[in-house]
Amino acid sequence: MPSQLPQNIKDRQANLLRQVRDQNLVEIRKSKQIEELQKRRGISSSRELEFEFEKEDGDSTQLEYHTLRLDSTDINEIADSAKHLRIALSRFSNPPIATVLTFGILEKCVKLMHPFTGDMGIAPAERELIKSIQFEIAWIITNIASGTSYQTLAVARSGIIPGLLYHFINGDDEMKGQVIWAFGNIAGDDSTCRNILFNSGVLNAVLDFIKILINGQRDIDISIFRNCVWTLSNLCRKDASDEDQQQTRLEFCAKVYPILKMLLFCSDDTILTDTLSAIGHLTDGEIEEIEIAIQLDIPPILVDVLGSKGSDSITKAAMRAIGNIVTGDDNQTQAIVNAGFLNVSHKILECKHRSIIRECCWTISNIAAGTELQVQAVIDSCLVPRLLDLLKTSEFKIQKEICWAISNLTSKRLDCPSQTHYVVRQGCIGALCKMLDCGDTRIIQVILDAIENILIVGEAFTDQQGANQYAVVIEEEGGLSRIENLQNHQKEEIYEKCKLIIDKYYSEEVDLACDPPEFSMLTDNISVPAEGFAF
Repeated sequence: MPSQLPQNIKDRQANLLRQVRDQNLVEIRKSKQIEELQKRRGISSSRELEFEFEKEDGDSTQLEYHTLRLDSTDINEIADSAKHLRIALSRFSNPPIATVLTFGILEKCVKLMHPFTGDMGIAPAERELIKSIQFEIAWIITNIASGTSYQTLAVARSGIIPGLLYHFINGDDEMKGQVIWAFGNIAGDDSTCRNILFNSGVLNAVLDFIKILINGQRDIDISIFRNCVWTLSNLCRKDASDEDQQQTRLEFCAKVYPILKMLLFCSDDTILTDTLSAIGHLTDGEIEEIEIAIQLDIPPILVDVLGSKGSDSITKAAMRAIGNIVTGDDNQTQAIVNAGFLNVSHKILECKHRSIIRECCWTISNIAAGTELQVQAVIDSCLVPRLLDLLKTSEFKIQKEICWAISNLTSKRLDCPSQTHYVVRQGCIGALCKMLDCGDTRIIQVILDAIENILIVGEAFTDQQGANQYAVVIEEEGGLSRIENLQNHQKEEIYEKCKLIIDKYYSEEVDLACDPPEFSMLTDNISVPAEGFAF
């Protein structure tokens, strides 16, 4: 009789499977970070670049001259130099960010961005010129913040954030658009820069403005709306250094998730993609952070977006957010299952983009690492045949995820043998045996775990002759010979697993094949032919 484990122990085992599984996500995580554009630089028109700064290309003397002129008492000189510096920093390649920083440009920008509140004695034309200068300065800051982490941090620590925030709240639409762009570049760097923004009140200002845009209270250029959501997505990023600020992070999630939920219904592809990316950042964290999304009933919306005919960027971002949620606890995983993700997966597994297929397989494998009912949900969705097709034909990165899925689908062993029987009937044994040649140590271990799971179930359901039919199939598919060869593997765990499998399920065959015949000197045991022995 299969042993019956208490439910709480089963739940812990399921969570452990996911924890072990999550240790192998480093490569996926890195590819995600590379794919996403964290910073954007404002580029001047080609006409400006060609005619107004061509002669100064690479001329640090001119850069120093214009930087120093920002301290001029002549407002027209300031305006002229601000424009020249903005154009220089807007070059498509090699903008002279480091050069102007050495000339002290940030200190001068902080002074020029200081809120100007006095109207007495200032002509309208001069007020417009001041406004123009401050817009140029905001653009300069945007481009400096698009540089290296050191350069971005210099901007964040310069003291310019309060001035930028004032102009974001009180400026016209053009100024709002430029400042939010600068905030996005600063937020896209690291947690130190983001914390400076948070402590300055930037998050609340951005959220308040997005609420106004969602409610249709402002008619504004769509590019500004897009930049606001992109900046919010960058503000949602999380570094390893954030782990000691769990309570603050939970408060952040509680504040941001409701806005993101509203943005999920936006019809603009760019806004929707950045919204999904923001949710992906927030769900790539602790269970408590994921739970806020569950309580707001966000999973059904994510699955609905995934199932719609959206762009590849939308599909990828939605897939990522869903995949992160299923790394949570069993209840959070069940929320994704209940939302219909497994049915939508059929379409995702047929798409042309391998990275999306890979992430879908990763998500399925994590669902299969859950409870008995969640494993059954994967089986009932009829995804296994498609997974096995991909295991035979796709690239190795996808095959790895499918090996995890198959291993997890068979992990319940004698607690639910029908699940393993089903996976075997779909033809998994041959594909798994061939994958033993892959050379990837971790995946070989995963496959050996799956084979052991299958053999355990097969041993409990032997045929009339007492033979383990699954052991027979594994041998016929070349699995036994591969397992024998893997006993020479340098990793101790692989050697031990192979030895265990051979000793327990193939010892008699190995003995017959390898042991020399034993001869007895007792003639009673010898059958003498009628015609006698021929010498």
